[in-house]
Amino acid sequence: MLAVDEWQPRAPQHLDTGSAPAFDALVAACSSIAQDGKASPEAVERVKKALLSDPGLHGSPVFAAEARCLIETNDAVAFARNCSDWRALYARVIGNYLAARLQIAGRDLGRANWLSADHALSPAAPPSTDASSTAWLIRQVARTQNISPAEQALLVLLDQHVPGLTKRLVAAAA
Repeated sequence: MLAVDEWQPRAPQHLDTGSAPAFDALVAACSSIAQDGKASPEAVERVKKALLSDPGLHGSPVFAAEARCLIETNDAVAFARNCSDWRALYARVIGNYLAARLQIAGRDLGRANWLSADHALSPAAPPSTDASSTAWLIRQVARTQNISPAEQALLVLLDQHVPGLTKRLVAAAA
């Protein structure tokens, strides 16, 4: 599972612009999933709604605190009978955060596009990464043999939409 402690702790920039209620709604939706012990379709829809509730952020990528919230939630329900919508949403949210962090060229990083099931993510140019971002992602993938279904979906999404990234991660971790 992804290590939450290695995420850069940083308050979401948008909390100062009146979007604290959206972040609070995200925390509440994720807490509900953790308390239920699994992600239901209704709960996943609440998470997605919270992430998209501020139209002013539709063109912005997912913030670190939002990604952390989903990672912590997935850690709590990683091997439960989660609906497939959870895996897909998790992959797109964390994929969006990573794409922004890795500064992947040729990619629309707006969360509204990434979180829309109707929006096809086309392959991007290989990432222009700095060593710390690449090392961080390698540590996340390589640190455990217990990769959850949601994390597997994230790796598939990255492999499909950032050609060569997964192969580079495997080679670097070996």
